[in-house]
Amino acid sequence: MTMFEGIVEQDRVKSHLAAAIENHTVSHAYLFLGEQGIGKLTMALAFAQALLCPKAVGACGHCISCEKVSHGNHPDLLVISAEKNETAIKISQIRRLISQLAVKPYEAERRVIVIRGGDAMTTEAQNALLKSLEEPEHFNTFIITAKDGEAILQTIRSRCQVLSFEPVSRAGIQQVLRERGIADEGLLEAAVYDSEGSVGKALGFFENQALESLKVEALEVFYAILKGDVFRLFAFAEKMGKSKQDSLEVLNFLILWFHDTALVLAGAPAAASPYREKQRRFVDILTPEKNEAVLGALFELMDHLVYNVNLRLQWESTMLKI
Repeated sequence: MTMFEGIVEQDRVKSHLAAAIENHTVSHAYLFLGEQGIGKLTMALAFAQALLCPKAVGACGHCISCEKVSHGNHPDLLVISAEKNETAIKISQIRRLISQLAVKPYEAERRVIVIRGGDAMTTEAQNALLKSLEEPEHFNTFIITAKDGEAILQTIRSRCQVLSFEPVSRAGIQQVLRERGIADEGLLEAAVYDSEGSVGKALGFFENQALESLKVEALEVFYAILKGDVFRLFAFAEKMGKSKQDSLEVLNFLILWFHDTALVLAGAPAAASPYREKQRRFVDILTPEKNEAVLGALFELMDHLVYNVNLRLQWESTMLKI
């Protein structure tokens, strides 16, 4: 078994981590940066498995230690994330973590601490963690994953090796989906188009078909609006007003859609997607200037949705403006 078997692409990160183990130059702290669902946590757990495996330089994959990591019950692997129904990692969690760090590992020669969604740590929590990074015990290795490095304090970033993850290619995402048994080419194309380079997002396509139906409905409503029919926008705005998360997902999809439409209007070939025919319909009724105005309205809506606003009214206002 190879150390990072099953992890698609990210070769630069794999090479760096493999060399660190082989050359005995493993850092006391790493910061993995990249979009959600791009493979940061999977890589962190694979690296942890390799660090904790007693039988190989890298992970053998079949010893008791590797099995425990795979099943999430290794005593020397601590995974910290926001608690249930919470959006932030709070100082109380970090203090509980710190109380364990001075004690030697139970089974392995090393303890690995994975802080999942490190950009969700409050400032107080990050400051509490700082001393453990400044004066680390030799047997502790931290791996912090985050989408946005700017949300991590500079004092934390400067004490970590920072490794950036790249969006996964279309071919890479298709490979993962086929390995999961998905053979329908139409569904594969739809999932890849919607993924924005994120394997997690592509897999989520199949887990939330209701959301995917909502995106298709959004295209139909926006097409109707651009043709001058505003009747459907009010019912759609009502639907969008029920969930901020769905609003953000649909809005991201629409921004990607009109960005791709701008490229086609400028002469680029249409992207391979199951929505080609729908896109041709949009191209037939849009000019580059009109398309740019739609994008501007959508970006303005995105700015508003960051705050606690009346979602329904914001969608109504945007669609009426369009």
